[in-house]
Parts: sequence; structure tokens; C-alpha cells
Amino acid sequence: MVDRLPPVHHCGTRVTRMTALSRDEVPGPAVFDFDTVIDRRGRAAKKWDALADQFGIHDADAIPFWVADMEFRPPPAVGAALQEAVDHGIFGYHTSGGPHHDAVANWMQRRHGWTVDTDWIVDTPGIVAALHVSVRAFCQPGGNVVIQTPLYHPFAWSIRNSGCEVVNAPLSITDGRYTFDLAALEASIDDQTGVVMLCSPHNPIGQVWTADELAGFLDTCHRHDVVIVVDEIHHDLVFAPHEHTVAAMLDNADLSRIVTLTAASKTFNLAGLKSGNVIIADPDLRARYVEAQENGGTFSTNMFGPMAATAAYTHGDEWLDALLPYLVANRDLMCDMLAQELPAVTCRPVEGTYLAWLDFNGTGLTQAEITERARHRARLALNDGPLFGAGGEGFMRMNFACPQSMLVTGLERLIEAFA
Repeated sequence: MVDRLPPVHHCGTRVTRMTALSRDEVPGPAVFDFDTVIDRRGRAAKKWDALADQFGIHDADAIPFWVADMEFRPPPAVGAALQEAVDHGIFGYHTSGGPHHDAVANWMQRRHGWTVDTDWIVDTPGIVAALHVSVRAFCQPGGNVVIQTPLYHPFAWSIRNSGCEVVNAPLSITDGRYTFDLAALEASIDDQTGVVMLCSPHNPIGQVWTADELAGFLDTCHRHDVVIVVDEIHHDLVFAPHEHTVAAMLDNADLSRIVTLTAASKTFNLAGLKSGNVIIADPDLRARYVEAQENGGTFSTNMFGPMAATAAYTHGDEWLDALLPYLVANRDLMCDMLAQELPAVTCRPVEGTYLAWLDFNGTGLTQAEITERARHRARLALNDGPLFGAGGEGFMRMNFACPQSMLVTGLERLIEAFA
């Protein structure tokens, strides 16, 4: 596949060699390569090696644009930190806290202006795992949890798998922008509701909620005795002029009811290392979460995850500052190509995340026909819109965090398949 992808020149990115460094050593010049296509096939990479099982795509030149990991190497400090741990050679149980929690708190202060006490942080092996634990901690079996679709599908999984009912207060569209339907949200909360979940920035629509939108959401929820679980995993992947607002920082935020989920995994492409942060300011709420997590058998994370996150949070600013304009260029190229060559497919504005929410309803095709053309004519793996619940019909989610040459090849195939 690598040989089939045409070279595309992009805005002066350069290659940085990964070299070993001590924990106190800062990497060299901020020069990074996002253009090189890295062959991931045959390495048990879910994104690449599960295409036949997940999508029925058996073509050797198939390209995956589905699961949300990137085709880029993380900051050099990550590899160096992991190599140092491998060279040390002892792989015993890992304890939480220490440098990792310091790095998390420093990142939140530096990048988001959020003062986080390290005591607020609970380690998790992943945000999906944290969703499951949150439901079990704050919703009684037989109770319900409120979500807003279209929404990343593991939210609903976590609720059903925990013996609770999914209640949907779907997003509405006003003047072309998704909005919270606060009246529907209010009506969806009853005395059986234990949790209201929120995705911010929102996956799959790629929208960054404003402070006013979030304040209205919190006001509605705070009129009821519910816990608000906010998934902010994409909070670092926001494109100017949009800005991420930490829900827990709002003036009307009741910290005795807010659980915030973050991770280095999406920001720095570390998803396979299984590490995330559950940030809960209120000690009683935090104790309930910890009890549910331990009762579920989760006592510690993989040692490599926090090590990688610590290195990324400590040394990754310049890498992220280089990544964001690359993603913006990919987003703009994608939307421009579709507007010019396939106007029946609408590229909705992507304000954050690296996930495009493509509207195929203008093609007049059924969802099955859209899926067939994408998978078997274009030989591309995209996520079908209905996977994300009500409001997903006629849509596909496309991950554009890849070398630009790979994106161009995929778009050319998509255009040809739907021409």
C-alpha cells in the first residue's frame, strides 16, 4: 500500500530521530514528520489488521479511516521513555500517582488553565473502561443514563452492559449547527436517572461546545440529583478560532456532581498503551468511583501507559503545536476536494477531533448502498453513521489523522465510487 500512495509535500515538516534521554532531559529541536506513510500491517494493529473481520474488506490495498488512532509516531520523548523502561528490564506492578499525576496536573494548567489537585486524579486503563465504571458507581441497576446522539457508541454500551437503561435526548440542528435540546434533556431526566453523559468535544460530529452551551447543559442537569460524566478525551485537538471549555471550570459547575475523563491517548496517539485520567474534585464522589473501579477488578494500569503519558505531557507541547496545523490542512483539503468533486456529500464543519462527520444524504442512496460503495468500490473502511445512534442515518465518520498522501488517495477513491 505504501508504494501506491503518491507523495504530497506539506508545509515544511522535517524528521526527528528518536534518541534515548533521561527523565530530566528535554528533546532537541521541534521538528516532526507527519508525511511518512508507516506500514502497520501484520503488527496486530486493529485499525489495519481487522478490516476483514470488521468490514468484510479483503483487498490488499484497502485503507482504514475508521477507529480513532492516528498514523503518526508520538513525540520522541515517548519512545525514549519506553526504551528506558525496557532497558531497565523489570516489569513489576505499577503504582499510580507520583510523576504521572504531576504531569497530568501540569498539562491541565498549562494547556487549559485548569488547576487540578493531584489528589483528584484516578488512573484508568481507558476512557471506555471509565464510562463503564462511572455507570456502575453512580447509577443503580435498572436505573437510566441520559446521552445525546449521534454519539460515540461505547457510551451506550457502557450503560447497557452495566444493567441500566439508555435514555436519549438527541442533539438538534439549528442554523446548520448541532445544539443541545435543553427541553428534551430536562424531560429525559427522572427520579431513576443516575448519570447524564456528555462528550466534549463531541464525537462523531467534531463540534466544540461553547461555554454558554455547556453552562446551559449544566444548569439543566444541576436541577436534578444526577452525576454528570464528561468525556473530554479530545480536548487538546481543537482548531482555532474554537477553544475548548473545561466543563468543571464553569462558574455554575457543581463539582460535587462532575466527573471529567481525559487521556493522553488521542492527543499523542497512545491508545494501545491503555491509560487515562478520571478527575473528580469531590472526595465523596471520587471514593464512590474508586470503590466501583476496584469492585470491578481494576487495581492498576499497565506500567507503560502512565510512563508514556508522563513523557508526552512533559515534552509534547511542540509536537502537538506542529500536529494541529497539519490536521487543519488535512481537514481543509478533504472538505475542498469533496465540495469541488463530490458536492452531494457534505463535509460538516470540524471544529475539533480528527474525525469528519460526512453527510451522504445528498446522494439519494440508502445506508446499505453508501456502505457498499465505500467498502467494496472505494476499498475504504469508514464508520457507518447509524453506529452512533439516532441522527446518524446517511452519515459516515472518517478519520483524517494520517499522512496527506494517504488521505488524498482515499478521497480520490471515495469520489470515484460515488461519482
